[in-house]
Amino acid sequence: MKKNVLVAFWAALLTFVCVMPLKATPPLVIASVNEFTGGGNAPQYLSVSQKDGTFLGKTDVEQLLQYRAYQPVSDVAFGTYGFYTCMKGAADGHTYVAWLDSEDQWSYYDLPQLAAQSIAAKDNHVYIGGSLMGSDSKKYGIADLDVETDTFDVLAPNSWVKDIDLAGDFVYALDHDNVVSKYSLTTQQIVSSITLNLNGNTFDSIAIDQTGSIFASSTNTLYKFLGNGVLADSLVIDRNLASSIVDIDLDSTSGLIACGTRYSGNVVVTDVFLDSYTTFKATLGSANGDVYVGLLPVPEPTVVMGVFGGMGILLMLRKRRS
Repeated sequence: MKKNVLVAFWAALLTFVCVMPLKATPPLVIASVNEFTGGGNAPQYLSVSQKDGTFLGKTDVEQLLQYRAYQPVSDVAFGTYGFYTCMKGAADGHTYVAWLDSEDQWSYYDLPQLAAQSIAAKDNHVYIGGSLMGSDSKKYGIADLDVETDTFDVLAPNSWVKDIDLAGDFVYALDHDNVVSKYSLTTQQIVSSITLNLNGNTFDSIAIDQTGSIFASSTNTLYKFLGNGVLADSLVIDRNLASSIVDIDLDSTSGLIACGTRYSGNVVVTDVFLDSYTTFKATLGSANGDVYVGLLPVPEPTVVMGVFGGMGILLMLRKRRS
């Protein structure tokens, strides 16, 4: 079921306006943040930053949706119709996909049979990885939600998916056995699968580049596997900065990689070459917390205008007038 909440911008704290020569402009980093405060109502919000950590603004997800009973929000994605994130309802056990569009409006979709762990978006479709029960009473690992028709299909039968990523016309799913399966978005059928084997490591998240290489995280290390599962490279992150990488997003155009972390509140930024990395704090102030990430490509040419504040966030992309 889709329900709408209208967002007011009267309490906007910051207005950010920039005109960018975008051939050299990297994507923006969208972070879904759950702060640790020691209380029962820890701040949860979406924030927008440049890749160097320059903070552009945030919106309080819980406050906007007016439901304080939700468990922490998790993964975040950006699609044709705006920002998406997912959360679980503490009281009813349902999963909700929350959506903020460019018309200043929040919506949410109630998926009662789904335990969500990851999210990705393409066109009018939002893909949610986790564990759900289909209408045939069988278990599936991916829900394909069409936000235009308010309907969803299911993919990945008999699986419990930890993370998903979109690449071209395929969705890749990492399950709890370290198996990465590739599904066609056209036929919704499995195309291939490989198992990531590396000294008994357990992998938590994946991202796929244009060549089909798989970037996967295990504790504080990023690994690059070729499409056939052969290890090609790795990058170790200082445990004091990222003891556990829980989310990876990759921009196929620039090669930029952003990683969300558990506990530290940090975002790790690197690229497909895995030669070096930088970090920045996604939480406000000195707070720690869990961070999930998404990368927002900035088209060329464009004007990016955002209005960010405690009651709202708006990111509109429009063509520059000639």
